[in-house]
This record gives sequence, structure tokens and C-alpha cells, in this order.
Amino acid sequence: MLYYKEMSQNNQEKASLLEGSSDAGGEAKPQTNLNTDPGEETMLPTFQNIPKGYTLNEAYQKIGGYGPFQYFIAAVFIIGFNTGGILFYNVSLLELEPRYLCRNLTDPQIPAIQPFDCKAEVFCDPNSQFKYEHWIDWNHYSSLHNWVEQLNLTCTSKAKIGLIGSMYFAGITSSALIIPRLSDLYGRRIVYFVSMVGHLLAYFVMLVSQSLDLTLAMMLLFGFFSLGRASIGYIYMQELTPTKQQTVVGTLVQVGTGLVQILAAVYFAFISKQWQYYQFLGWTLNLLVVISLYWIPESPKYLQSKRRFEECRESLQWIARVNLSKESEEGRRAKVSEIRFDNEVKEGSAEDQKLTGSLKDLIKIRRHFLNLLILIFVWMASAFNYFLINFRMKYLGGNIFVNIAVAASSEIVAYTCSGIFYQKIGIRFTLMGAFAISCLGSICLIIWGNNATLIPIMILATRFGVSATFNISYLANAQLMPAIFAGTAIGICNLFAKMSTIIAPLLAEVRDPIPMTVFALFTGLAAGVSWFIKGNEKEEKANSK
Repeated sequence: MLYYKEMSQNNQEKASLLEGSSDAGGEAKPQTNLNTDPGEETMLPTFQNIPKGYTLNEAYQKIGGYGPFQYFIAAVFIIGFNTGGILFYNVSLLELEPRYLCRNLTDPQIPAIQPFDCKAEVFCDPNSQFKYEHWIDWNHYSSLHNWVEQLNLTCTSKAKIGLIGSMYFAGITSSALIIPRLSDLYGRRIVYFVSMVGHLLAYFVMLVSQSLDLTLAMMLLFGFFSLGRASIGYIYMQELTPTKQQTVVGTLVQVGTGLVQILAAVYFAFISKQWQYYQFLGWTLNLLVVISLYWIPESPKYLQSKRRFEECRESLQWIARVNLSKESEEGRRAKVSEIRFDNEVKEGSAEDQKLTGSLKDLIKIRRHFLNLLILIFVWMASAFNYFLINFRMKYLGGNIFVNIAVAASSEIVAYTCSGIFYQKIGIRFTLMGAFAISCLGSICLIIWGNNATLIPIMILATRFGVSATFNISYLANAQLMPAIFAGTAIGICNLFAKMSTIIAPLLAEVRDPIPMTVFALFTGLAAGVSWFIKGNEKEEKANSK
């Protein structure tokens, strides 16, 4: 197939001059090897007739833009991202201690007949000189059939209970330099598929486990594969989405994390106290995502960055089959076959030419290296603070279901607002503002943490800020980092982030005001560091206005 347009008459005349030069006798000396067919008119490509290559975004527009295919994959990846959240974001409910009633058996200072509210520490202390009869008040709203009952956590130390969350973070940390790097080397599709299958198996074992040790081991695997489920799934989704819709779709992914927490609070408060039913929903959705991957091709952006252009066009052909379903197969193929990418028909920019996919690329280009260092710290602050406040929910005063619903609602608003501000004022100022709000909320919790009336409002501010930074961290990684090492970059950020969050569930068990003091210090530092992030030219212009 010819990829050059027919030249204008003027260009043909110029081309004929290149075929040979006139001698003294006026005969033209033909240039050899220009035509295989002597009768065919010579057609030489010139600057004017070399076609402008397509950007990937232009290619998406040519095959339907944001069409039915993108709606389908958005649903799949949003569900996939949040299947793990259905379990892990609700760990505080799974570990929630029920209301215990105790009756004195040996303490003469307490009437033996009258039962009283008590904590597990009262009757679990083996060195206590008194003995108590205890039972669970199943009529109380906080008494759930959860891991406390199934894993026999009643007299388990808080440190070991905190290990459940720590094992999840340890799993993510251990995979941070493996799974993302594999996605840059071998593609998004296969790595995401394997991650979702591994995630599915670990999830199932935890559903049926009655051993704390087995649950700890599975939580480690659950965390290991969660990095592929969340981070690689997020990049994969964004690379299949036209640029204009990326911020909206990325924000909807995070909105889902708030919804699963609200649904959990509603479920336990009004529907059932049995934890397995809600978690079985998460496992079933995980299974459906695995099945759905059959209809999702490899990321065209990844293939383009690897210069695997024919495979890239095959992925686009798959997308066109859905978005342009009303057109004939021949028409769709013709449209896709016309696409020649900008880095296919001409050399890229000087920066693009430096990108080989090697880890050295992250250091060679100063802008990317500086952004990576800042994003690492931002990820650490966002992740640590997000999970610290999440694990502290069970110890805050007031109704835990109301607290969770309020906090999750603030998250949804935060994700929505941060997406809007991200587009309007850029990464830098959005991050600084979000961290400042979160810091202010944590200081208020330190001062007025015992005021049951104010607690929901303070949680609202704290979770609003930290959730906004979490959303921007994902958006910034996906959009600031080149596709050729986007997976590796987000893996490095996750490595440091999850190393910091390993201590979050342990710190959550420490007495006040230490947890929220650490929270306030971390957010304050992150707000200052965010000033130095360097966005693209478009963002810099937006920030300067």
C-alpha cells in the first residue's frame, strides 16, 4: 500500500529535476533504481508529501474516540481496582471488637450478679487474680460475626492483630520492583491477568480460613498481587483511554473506594452482621474481571512506546470492532491500516530518543528524576496517612458506621474535587492545598478528639485532604511518566509508600495523641515538598495564569 499522497503538479516538476541533470545536448540523464516499472511515473517523497504521523490520541479519535469499548473497560477496571478494597478497606470492621459483658466471679468489690461492659483485656489477662465470666452482647450494633469470632482474636494481642494489615503492605512492598517492571518488559495485559488470578485465589482462602496464621500468609499474597490489580490495572486503563477522559475515569476509580466503604457500613448496620456475604460479593466481582480480560487487548500506548506498531494496530483494530460496530469489517480495517504513528514516520524529540526502557532513563532525564523523587514522598505521605486514619476508625468515638460513612462520603467529594482542580490549576497547587486541609483536620482531632459531636466533622476534613492527595498521586504517575517506564515508576513509588505503611496498622494501636501527631507532621512536610514538582508545559501555563 502506498502511504504517500499524490504530489501536486509543482512537486512533480521538482521530482523530475531529480531524475537526472541536463547535459550540453539537452538530454536528461536518468537516475537509476527509481522505478521498477519503466512505464510508471517516478514518484519521489518530498517534505510536502510525507504524511504527518498520528498521536495515539488522534488514533483513538479516528476509531470512535471514547466509545462503547472505553465504557466497557472503565467498568471492568474500576471494579477490578476495588475488589481488593472491599476486603482491605474494611479491615477495621473485620477486626472490630464486639461489645463484651462480664460477670465477676472472684472480685468482692464488684457485685457478682450484675453484668457490666468490659474489654477483652479484663478477662484475657492470665496474671489477673480475679476471674470473670464473659459473653458477647449480640444485640449491640458493634457486635459483628467477623474475624474476631472466626479467627479467635478475642485474646490475641493487638500487635498480632495489627500484623494482618502489615502483611498486606509487606506483600505490596515485596512486589513493588517485580510486578511493575514485568509490566514494562512483557506488557500490561499478561501481568494484570496473572495478578487478578493470584488475587482471586488468595481472596478465596481468606474467605474460608479459620486460622490467623493462614490468614496472615494469604494477606501477604493478597498484597503481593494487589499491586498488579490496582497500580498496573490503573495504568492499563488509562492507556486505553483518550487523554481528554483520563482524569474523569481515573477519578471514578478512586470514587469506587469510597463507595465500597459506604456499602460496607450500610451492610453491617442494616442488612447483616455476617462478614462473609459481603466479601463473597468482592470475590465474585474479582472472578468476573478475570473473565472479562478475554475481550480486552494489550495497551496500544505500551506497544507504541516499544515500537511494535503492527501489534499496536491490531489492538486498535480490536477496539474499532466495538466502537465502529456499525461499519463493515473492511471499512474498519481500512481506517486502522491508514494509521501511521508520529514516532513511526519520523524521529521523536531529543528526550524521547533517550528513552530506551532502561532504569537508567529515570535518572538521565532530570525532570523525570526530580518528579520521581517528589512523587515517592507524596505517595509515602498519602498512603501512610490514608491507612493510618482508616485503622484508627475503630478507636474514634461515636458510632463506627456513621464515622465510616462520613469519612467515605468525604472521600468521594475529595476525589471529585481533586480531579476538577487537577485539570484547572495543575498538580502542584492541588497537592499543597489537599495536604494543608488534611493537616488541619488532624490537628483538630488531636485537640478535640474526645468530642463526639465534632469527630465526624474533623474526620471529614482529614479524610478529604488525604483522599485528594491519593487520587492525584495516581493521576500524576500515569500522566507525568512516559509509558515506556510508567509501570516501573509507579512500582518504585509503591515500594517506598508501602514500606512506610507497614507501620501504619501498628501505629494505629498506640495511644493518643501519638498517631495523629505523626499524621500532622507527615502531611505538613508533604505540602512543602509538593511545591517543587514539575508538570508538563500545559500545566506550567495553567499554574502561571
